[in-house]
Amino acid sequence: MGQISYINGARLQRALIAGSAWVVAAQEQLNRINVFPVADGDTGTNMAATLKSVAAGARRMKATATVGEMSKAAAQAALMGARGNSGVILAQFFQGLSEGVGDALRLTSLAFAKAARRASACAYESLSEPKEGTILTVIRAWAEHVESIAERTHDVADLLRSGLVAAQAALNRTPDQLAQLKAAGVVDAGAQGFVHLLEGVVRYIESGDLDATIADADDAIETADDGHDHPTGELDEPTYRYCTECYIEGTAIDRAGLRRELEALACDSLIVAGSPTTVRIHIHTDRPDHVVRIAAKHGATTQEKADDMKRQVAAVKDAARVKRVTILTDSAVSLPPGYADANAVQIVPLRISFGPETFIDGVTLSADQFYDKLVESPHHPTTSQPTPADFKRAFELLADQGTGVVSVNLSGALSGTVGSARNGAKLADKKGKRVEVIDGASCTVGQGLLVMEAVAAARRGLDAAEVAQAVTDARSRLQFFVYFDTMEYLVKGGRGSKFRGLMARVLNLRPLLTLDETGKPVVFSKTMGGPTALKKLMRHVRAAAEGKRGLRVAIAHANVPEQAARCADQLREWFDVAPVMIEPVSPVLGVHAGPGAVCIAFLHD
Repeated sequence: MGQISYINGARLQRALIAGSAWVVAAQEQLNRINVFPVADGDTGTNMAATLKSVAAGARRMKATATVGEMSKAAAQAALMGARGNSGVILAQFFQGLSEGVGDALRLTSLAFAKAARRASACAYESLSEPKEGTILTVIRAWAEHVESIAERTHDVADLLRSGLVAAQAALNRTPDQLAQLKAAGVVDAGAQGFVHLLEGVVRYIESGDLDATIADADDAIETADDGHDHPTGELDEPTYRYCTECYIEGTAIDRAGLRRELEALACDSLIVAGSPTTVRIHIHTDRPDHVVRIAAKHGATTQEKADDMKRQVAAVKDAARVKRVTILTDSAVSLPPGYADANAVQIVPLRISFGPETFIDGVTLSADQFYDKLVESPHHPTTSQPTPADFKRAFELLADQGTGVVSVNLSGALSGTVGSARNGAKLADKKGKRVEVIDGASCTVGQGLLVMEAVAAARRGLDAAEVAQAVTDARSRLQFFVYFDTMEYLVKGGRGSKFRGLMARVLNLRPLLTLDETGKPVVFSKTMGGPTALKKLMRHVRAAAEGKRGLRVAIAHANVPEQAARCADQLREWFDVAPVMIEPVSPVLGVHAGPGAVCIAFLHD
């Protein structure tokens, strides 16, 4: 393509699609060099997700759209799809670019330079504490250079080529500006991602062939990866646990006021990006529940997420040491305190809603808070499973860190969660990395026992397929029993008929359930409520466990720890068992179990 005197909507559309493809191709490389602000290995995954949204938004526009219309569409798509620190900064970059473009039909070199300068300023303004040596620094260096030469050239292609050179030079200086980068021997991952975005744009502008530019991305990135882009030395632990994000829609959102409220929390990496009607928050904190509560005061909140950075960093470190299989599960699981952290088990949360309020299971709503809200709220809670996109993102991130992923999920007979996990695995761009999804045919501590079997198998050095087989074998030796103290919540949640609920109240009958080989609940007996109910449950457990070798026993309870402890004492008296695991039922299962439920699971050799 020869000299280009302007950028119109069609050229911007194709340039955005090309640049996004180059970042997606570099996803694994960016994850590997991610050490700032947290070495959680997800910068590539987050930037790729953000720019896939941008590309999709651009593709939805007609080629006849003006450059102003195209830039607005890109900004909105970026904000909707933004993930992670660098992704949200990129979203604000596109917001600023759109503001700089305005309603223009097309852009000359000078007009483009003006928009680039506004994009850089907006990116800086979105952060409470901008750091040099990051994507911000490279964006600014690029924008300043483009502005400095815009008056000397009317060729947009030459402007972009020259800007790419300036951005690459700024990228190379990032290790001298951030101690974490220098210690690790890498450039900033977000900054590198921005340079890849520019590379794709420039390659398209020079060739004029969008398909060829996209096809060239993988080879170009692989050639640039010389094998030296791996952090060296020990990775820092994050100061705060959760990378929390939230999307807000409203009218006249006071971004400055929202920022001040969030700054009052103990936090870092705070970004408030967007416009007066749509805002995305990104923040690192130990209190994601407070973030969501503050956000809800400013508009309708959606897309709440809280990634556990400490577990992500643990997975990166673990993979760096032994390149092992990573175990993933969902929040219906019950595990001993600290077990998931110690073994880098990743947990994808379900969600709970009380009317208009939505909570992330086990993150923005603890078990204690759940039971308080169960009494106080006028709304009966409902649950929703993670989306395939939630699992897709987790699989792509974890597959980049090790040799594979095994996901052990809540029974498919109880929830569609395992279906979401399977769909997420199909969508994930794993590039040959194995992802195995297992229907645990159980829940709570039964699911927890299977997760622990998976961890043990991975520690023995088995590959993903072998770990999955070990879990499948263990599943056939798992038995699960549960007693409900009330039918009220099963009926309200649609898990039991109103007639059965009425009869339970009238006759004081309670069901004793087990799970069959598919994880489907089966009533094996009924009992009167009160103290005799647990005794009858325990007699069935004893009969089922008698003569079994190598028992591993676990108990879950719905806000009745004293009853669970008595059951544990009885089991220790009957059997030579290791310490019995006693854990609360996760809030997402408490929605259906209601207070007073007790679950007992055991696994045998």
